[in-house]
This record gives sequence, structure tokens and C-alpha cells, in this order.
Amino acid sequence: MKREDIERLREQVNCGAVLDARNKLADKAEWLREEVDKATLEIREREEEIIDRLSIAASFKDAETGLHTKRVGEYSQLIAKAMRLGYETGCIDVERRCPATSKATQPRF
Repeated sequence: MKREDIERLREQVNCGAVLDARNKLADKAEWLREEVDKATLEIREREEEIIDRLSIAASFKDAETGLHTKRVGEYSQLIAKAMRLGYETGCIDVERRCPATSKATQPRF
């Protein structure tokens, strides 16, 4: 074998190793992305459960308050839906169930 042939073969082997490493890295990145999505979903579900429980607890304080909270939340959802707002983040559904949670995030002017 000539020296040039040996160098060309060495380059091909190196390119193959680099390609394998790149593919493994891409697979690992996809797996990590899926794991982050799962964890994010679990956190969102847990947060929604907490808000539901807090809403229920608030309604036990006073039946009138609980019904008012529910009505305000439903109206907020209808308005947001008509304006096509909030569904990307899921915030409107949370605020519909417990509108008091949105007060903390509202800017004060």
C-alpha cells in the first residue's frame, strides 16, 4: 500500500468515527429533550393540582366566594378564547379554575 492510500484510509476511518459520535450525540440530545418534556408535563400537572386544591379550599371558606371565583374564571376563559390568548402556555385554564392566581402576575401601573 502506498502512503497516500494509508492516509486516505485513516481519514475515512476517522470520518466514520466522527459520524458515529455525531449520531450518538443526536440520539442523546433527543432523549434528553423527551425527558425534559416529560418532567415539564409532570410539573405542570402538579401545579394544576395544587391550584385546584387551593381553589377548593377557598370555596370552603364561603360558598358565595367559591361560586364567584368559578364564575369569574369561566368568564375569563371565554374572553381569552375569543381573543385567542393564553392557550400556548396553558395559563388561561389555570386562571379559569382559580382567577385569584392571576392577581399575583398582573403588572401594577
